Amino acid sequence: MKEDGVDLRANLARIQAGNVDEWLEESEEKYRCPNCNRPLPTSSFRKKCYHCGKELPS
Repeated sequence: MKEDGVDLRANLARIQAGNVDEWLEESEEKYRCPNCNRPLPTSSFRKKCYHCGKELPS
């Protein structure tokens, strides 16, 4: 079964270590449609981009 959610402790550790910009860039990329580059909801239940309709990678 696929694990849902984020590791808050790991995120906090990276932020506290001064890696905020790197963490933000990775988070923005993770939650953008690879086709139209528009923001996506953080829900893992969504299978298509609600902007362009493309199937999202699992």
